[in-house]
Amino acid sequence: MLANIFICRVFDVGGQRSERRKWIHCFDNVHAVLYVVAIMNRDGTGYANAVAYIKKRFEFAMVKHSKRPYVHETCATDTNQVQVVINSVIDTIVQENLKDTGMI
Repeated sequence: MLANIFICRVFDVGGQRSERRKWIHCFDNVHAVLYVVAIMNRDGTGYANAVAYIKKRFEFAMVKHSKRPYVHETCATDTNQVQVVINSVIDTIVQENLKDTGMI
């Protein structure tokens, strides 16, 4: 029987950039980082532009690491969509581990 066990630890380090040495150790040996940001839709066109901007910034930052970000856009109050995002993160972690072990 295969157990489906997933442990998720959440660290909110927002606004603590100057205190990085106090929390950076929390990210040793991590498999995924979720960056959560609130985007206000004030003018009707700003939301799409903000999402595109954030996505481009992450893609640019990850080029030097030969990694690609997986961008999911959702509303935190849409629990079904949040579950889809969580499932996608879990699937990505499993796939990467299978690749690392040579199983796929």
